[in-house]
Amino acid sequence: MRRVALAIMFIIVFVGMALANEKVSVAAFEYPPIYQNQADKGLSCEIVSAAFKAVNIDTDFQFYPVARMVLSVADGQALCGVGGAVLFEAPDTAAAVNVSTVVNYVTQVFVYDMRKYPSGIPFKSVDDVTKYSIGVLNSSGIMKFLERTKNINLMPNNSHDGSARQLQLGRIDIGVTCRSFSRRSWIPLESTVPNSKRDWP
Repeated sequence: MRRVALAIMFIIVFVGMALANEKVSVAAFEYPPIYQNQADKGLSCEIVSAAFKAVNIDTDFQFYPVARMVLSVADGQALCGVGGAVLFEAPDTAAAVNVSTVVNYVTQVFVYDMRKYPSGIPFKSVDDVTKYSIGVLNSSGIMKFLERTKNINLMPNNSHDGSARQLQLGRIDIGVTCRSFSRRSWIPLESTVPNSKRDWP
């Protein structure tokens, strides 16, 4: 049976089979503030939870490392998962899941330490940052997206906090995170890169 990678499609496809007050297990991974294993589960989890609640289904979010989250959906341990569609593109995973319509979009931000780069890091495309070391969450959607760029220098970490420590210690040049993540001495990279994803690799 094909599993669902994002919850909205699961509701559309299986709503007729759901019983009132049923609880469904939703696989997720730590990517604050959009998914987080705290009392406040984050925006994406709130949207997914509200969608299920609208058809009288409760959610139980289970948090795993990214690769394990994807596997838990693909092999049927979880009926659905929350994450970027790019996470489910591997051929054997894609054959086992249905990716839903978009639940929400997230702005990824490249940040750098202005103490190390007081004049900034100029770039117009992802190709322009290949000479820098870039900290990313291991197996995350942004990591998979950036891997499409030839010769990119990615430094995977198991958490955003780990990448933040690497950036603070000068072990990486650029950190990648969500828009709400900030430190006083870190500055988002600004560029002329278009917003449209079709203009990226």
